[in-house]
Amino acid sequence: MTVLPDSTSGVTLASLANAPRWVAWQVEGRGAKSKPTKVPYAPDGRKAKADDPDTWGTRTAALSRANCLPKPFGIGGIGIELGAHDDLAIGGIDLDTCRAETGDWAPWALAVMARFKTYAEVSPSGTGAKLFFLYDPDDLPALRRAMQTETGKQWKRAGAGDHPPGIEFYVAARYFAVTDDRLPDAPATLRQVPMADLLWLIKDAGPAVAAKGASTKGARAQSADQSRSALAMSMGRQVKRDGGTYEDLKQALDADPRTADWLVEKGTADGERELRRIWDRAGTRPDAGAPDDIELTEDGVARVFEERHRDLFRFCEDTGQWLQWSGTHWATAMRGVAFTWARDLVRQMNRTADFKGRAITGKASFAGAVETYAKRGAMAIKAEALDRDTFLLGTPGGTVDLRTGILRPASPAEFITKTTAVAPAWGPPPATWLMFLDDATSKDAGLIEFLRRWCGYALTGDIREHALLFGYGPGGNGKSVFLNTVSGIMGDYATTATMDAFTASQNDKHTTDMAMLRGARLVTASETEEGRAWAETRIKQMTGGDPVTARFMRQDNFTFRPQFKLTIVGNHKPVLKNVDDAARRRFNIVPFVHKPASPDRQLEEKLKAEWPAILRWMIEGCLAWQRDGLTKPAVVAAATAEYFDAQDAFGQWLAECCDIDPTPSTKPGALLNSFIAWCQRNGEQQPNRNKMRGMLERVPGLRYATNGGTQWVRGIALKPDRDDRGGGGVEAGGGYSP
Repeated sequence: MTVLPDSTSGVTLASLANAPRWVAWQVEGRGAKSKPTKVPYAPDGRKAKADDPDTWGTRTAALSRANCLPKPFGIGGIGIELGAHDDLAIGGIDLDTCRAETGDWAPWALAVMARFKTYAEVSPSGTGAKLFFLYDPDDLPALRRAMQTETGKQWKRAGAGDHPPGIEFYVAARYFAVTDDRLPDAPATLRQVPMADLLWLIKDAGPAVAAKGASTKGARAQSADQSRSALAMSMGRQVKRDGGTYEDLKQALDADPRTADWLVEKGTADGERELRRIWDRAGTRPDAGAPDDIELTEDGVARVFEERHRDLFRFCEDTGQWLQWSGTHWATAMRGVAFTWARDLVRQMNRTADFKGRAITGKASFAGAVETYAKRGAMAIKAEALDRDTFLLGTPGGTVDLRTGILRPASPAEFITKTTAVAPAWGPPPATWLMFLDDATSKDAGLIEFLRRWCGYALTGDIREHALLFGYGPGGNGKSVFLNTVSGIMGDYATTATMDAFTASQNDKHTTDMAMLRGARLVTASETEEGRAWAETRIKQMTGGDPVTARFMRQDNFTFRPQFKLTIVGNHKPVLKNVDDAARRRFNIVPFVHKPASPDRQLEEKLKAEWPAILRWMIEGCLAWQRDGLTKPAVVAAATAEYFDAQDAFGQWLAECCDIDPTPSTKPGALLNSFIAWCQRNGEQQPNRNKMRGMLERVPGLRYATNGGTQWVRGIALKPDRDDRGGGGVEAGGGYSP
């Protein structure tokens, strides 16, 4: 028996989001007389094939395609391909027509769920369940012998209509639609099912369902006819609103599992009397909640557009952009997409309009006006309503609550507009990444843990630490690999800025530099130039959470609070002109000074395969940060202190040229002249009188005092051998003594 990799022990559908085995699908007809069916599509729009992995893609790509499909019957979504691919063998079980409208499951279905103990979800029809499981690829030959087929086997109850109770079992060459509607008692993971359980299904459970007496006891009870008739009436009204025909209604009812049996048993019985009655009455009154009188005016059609598509589109008034729900987050819509949908709606409504109405509404300007009206109504949203929860992280596999580390299905109500590049994968640790960190830090466990917590902190929109990280060192020591990997994983949440945004210059920066940083959680920059100085006021503002006002080109100003963690790497440390407590609190200097013995030029590319596991490592770091803080290690504390000592010209002058003692006093002018001379010798910026006073007053034990109209600084004296005061600074003997 093949031993599956450890990663299979925690496999979920969410953890498979980055696996290239997803497709989109929609219900469509395949011919005038054929029954509508679920047709799979590749992310690039081609028809997907179960035996062609080139027509599959990631979950995000499949979702994007699913959102673009026209869905002629209004039904569609995403699915995952079953079979053995990329060292992972996935099987599926479809339990048909086993769930009553009360939510109760048929006993035979419960028996299958209990035996397999794997992830299960409600099927798209709502009347069945789909089970996803793992199996040993080495068992496949034996399974095929038992099934007497190559890919799967079906068991259906005979004489029970078009959708009888039954079991469909597949291990290859098939895709299953995914709803993410997990059964309450089902595990979240896909269990590796032993051969004995698979054979039980093939030899015992399946044949028993097909035998007489495998009734669902109410799943299709007569008492449900009234509710199914009401659903048929609602669908009839929708078809009429869309300009459809009687035949369109029949196809829609047949394609929907909730009404397919009703169509055969009631709708088309007795010369289609019941279906004709519904069709005739469908246009006599609108559906509940719809406008009583829809006029073919720009405003009237816009209200219909809002009613039908407000769960798919939102218009951000602050950015002037349409947002479209992708299935995982609200993404910026492609240019013109809302207009296209508005135009399609107008065309549908034109089918029921008179010639004059069609002439007016058929113009492109009418659809454009519909879009404009929609922007002002229920679809409008303010930027402040987006991404409000700073501890929610959008990923291609769902939303991670960073307070708990739990991945759950995404919800449009949370208005998340960003996503990471990958979904987190629960399984073995990222071995290559950890080996890289060992090399880059010389196996400093404390520094590695600090970096893990910093990365986890960066996943959030919280800035309570008021900190930035600066990694320095010569080239080829891993700092760029670290930064590129983390920012690549964070996807939409990461933004790269130029060093000009953070270093001082003679000219003011255009506020578009700052506008680009709104909503980012990680802002990176690199390649610092020797001799450049930090833009200290701007950095304090950005890391302190103070409101920032900015604007995009040719747009109005807006104000936002920064959420990003500033992470910069470079070969040179920028100059810090003012070494004060605020600067000391913010800076974390991380030395990258260990070059690998054998550099791997392909390391970044290799690390991409571990991005899902690295994201999980970062999430674990976020939980550790919330629990214990950043916990600055000794090497960071030492490098930061060394940096500030080197940048603190005033502190160096004080140590070299002055004695701190409660007894003597010295004139401020003499101290200023001495410091100016020291700065001239050491190439440092020279202070003025006011700045000098501020620096002196921050030194413990020093204070300004006046005696006889002369100002002195108490508690300090210039060293005799370092007296640069010039002529006439103070009296001999150290100046004023009280």
